[in-house]
Amino acid sequence: MSCGIFPAKPHTVMRDAHGKLLYEEMFTRGGFSGPFSYFYHAGPITAAVEVGETHRGHAVPVVDDAGRRPLKRRLYLTDKLAAGGQMLDARVPLLFNKDVAVYFSRASESDDVYFANGDGDELWFFQHGSARLESSCGWLDVREGDYVHIPRTLIHRWHLEGEVSAMCFEGRGGVFVPDEFRNPVGQLRMDAPYTHRDFVRPEGPIAAPDDIPDGPRELIVKKGGAFTRMVLERPPMDVVGWDGFVYPWAFAIEKYQPKTGSVHLPPTIHTTFAGPGFLVCSFVPRVT
Repeated sequence: MSCGIFPAKPHTVMRDAHGKLLYEEMFTRGGFSGPFSYFYHAGPITAAVEVGETHRGHAVPVVDDAGRRPLKRRLYLTDKLAAGGQMLDARVPLLFNKDVAVYFSRASESDDVYFANGDGDELWFFQHGSARLESSCGWLDVREGDYVHIPRTLIHRWHLEGEVSAMCFEGRGGVFVPDEFRNPVGQLRMDAPYTHRDFVRPEGPIAAPDDIPDGPRELIVKKGGAFTRMVLERPPMDVVGWDGFVYPWAFAIEKYQPKTGSVHLPPTIHTTFAGPGFLVCSFVPRVT
């Protein structure tokens, strides 16, 4: 995936049409041996000019070692949750363990700050409503029935078009397309439940050398279950080009191709995405 302007080779000098130097950022997963993308900024990537605690952020699930744990069947009435607030703040934790936390949001307002989740990838499912995701990679339009994947630590914010109902899986070790869906070169197999064409990539970049957006300079970072407020020297959405394999994407559930059988199939047959220690399954109508 690539868009905008970038040099023919990484780690080399790149200037815009006016001779102004661009600044390269490496965005990696798994250190220097995993997937990565390169972002090219119009200005220097500087340290925050202000760092401190913040009241912003959502509730984080915590184990109560003194609490009782009755093994009860539970029904989560997510439609009864209070509506309102921004996506950053309006997330209610439902379930969690060391591998994944599951949240639900009925937010109705666009984020007025940027957010970067340092605790894991986010996989959203939009049950109702539509939105636009703004990130370093560009704009991603999201509608009802979409899964949306946001890589860990990617700077972003949500622009809502009214109230939404959305579930978020925070995968501590990442959220991925399962290995069994890929062939040896990483291409999706012909018997996978979806194809490369089903995934929607961002449109962008947001910025251009002659048109740098003047967005918020406030960034909220989540790490270790705590939130930190940073004030940046310049707005972060000054990326004029990028390329690589790490970026947000959307997948419409209507594109999912379920498997069928003459008798009952195990739940794993509905696997859609996976992370270390968990699966995300989609139970959809099937031809019988």
